[in-house]
Amino acid sequence: MSTSPIITVVTKETPGGRCQLYLSYAAALATALMAEVKSIVGPEAPALFVNGSAVVPEDGVILTADEIHVALMETGFQLPQNIFEILEGVEEEFMTGLA
Repeated sequence: MSTSPIITVVTKETPGGRCQLYLSYAAALATALMAEVKSIVGPEAPALFVNGSAVVPEDGVILTADEIHVALMETGFQLPQNIFEILEGVEEEFMTGLA
């Protein structure tokens, strides 16, 4: 078994908006968890998977830091205490850029 999660991000050919957000989440997880990150282009973009399981946005539109945090906790991997704050920072930075 791997010692860190595998994060897969499905993006559009030219990622923008939510695809960029999901890539930013993945980059933060790569740094914080030494997670393996894969980025693929696909028609179901944007999407984010943790160890092959899709993380589905509750509102059907955009993933939140909390939803990703819950998915990570379900993996059973040892997570740093500040992982939620890291994800929340990515989300806040994205939302601020939209204003």
